Amino acid sequence: MPSAAKGRVMARERVAESDSPFWAEHRSRYLFAARYTEGRTVLDIACGAGYGCLLLKQKGALAVVGIDLSWQAMVDAAPTLGAGIRLIQANGTALPLASASVDVITSFETLEHIHEYSAFVRELRRVLRPDGLLVLSTPNALISKPVNGVPKNPFHVREFTPDELIGVLQKHFAGIELCGQRVSEDFRPCPYWETEEVLPKTWGGRVQVGIWKVLSRLPLKLRDSLSHYIFGHDFFPGENDFVFKPEFTQTGHALVAVCRA
Repeated sequence: MPSAAKGRVMARERVAESDSPFWAEHRSRYLFAARYTEGRTVLDIACGAGYGCLLLKQKGALAVVGIDLSWQAMVDAAPTLGAGIRLIQANGTALPLASASVDVITSFETLEHIHEYSAFVRELRRVLRPDGLLVLSTPNALISKPVNGVPKNPFHVREFTPDELIGVLQKHFAGIELCGQRVSEDFRPCPYWETEEVLPKTWGGRVQVGIWKVLSRLPLKLRDSLSHYIFGHDFFPGENDFVFKPEFTQTGHALVAVCRA
C-alpha cells in the first residue's frame, strides 16, 4: 500500500482530532447509540481517546466504563473525561468485569480487528445483563470488497457482509436489528464514503462528483468556503449528517447492529 494511502487508513483507525474527516462519522455512531444509554451503565469497547465515553455520559448515561488495549490512550484520555467515567486497559476477549454487570455495550469498528471475533462477541454477551443491549458497528464487506477474503485495510483481519455479521451475532444474541450507515442525501454524492456503484450515474451526478474531487484537493478553509457556495454546507458531513437505516445494509459503508441479549 502506498505510504499516503496507508497514512489515511491509520488516521481512520484511531480518530482523536476534531479536524479529521472521520471525526464526525465516528461521533455519529455514539449519537445513534445514545438513544439506548440514558440512565444506564455503559461499557465502551476500544474507547481510544475517550470522546465517545464523554459523549454518552453527557447524553445521560448513568456511568461509562471505557476499555482499550492502548495504555497511552488511557493516559491521554483520563484528564479530559470527568466524573462517572472509568478507564481500563484490557483485551476485549477477556474483560475484567463480572458477568451480567453492564446494561449497554458499544463496540464501534472493533470486530474487524479481532482474530477471535466469535470469542469476542461471546465475551460481550457474558458481561451484559439479561435485558442488556449491544450496539456494534463494523465495515460493510459489500462496500469495502475484501480480495479473496483479505481486507484491503492492513489493520483489519476480517470484514463481514450483512449475512455474515448476523451469523456471528445470532449465536449469542436473541434479537438483532441491522442497519447500514450512509451520509444523508444532503451530502451526496460523497466519494469519501461512497463507492462507484453507489455514486449517481446521471450526467448531473457525475458533474457533482467531479466538483467534489476537485474541492477535496484544496486547503481546508478554501474547500469549505467553496463547498458552502456550491452545495450550501461544509465539505465533509457533520456528526448529525449520517443516516442509519435497515434499507442501507446493501449500500452503507458501515453496518450497525443493535443486539438484544
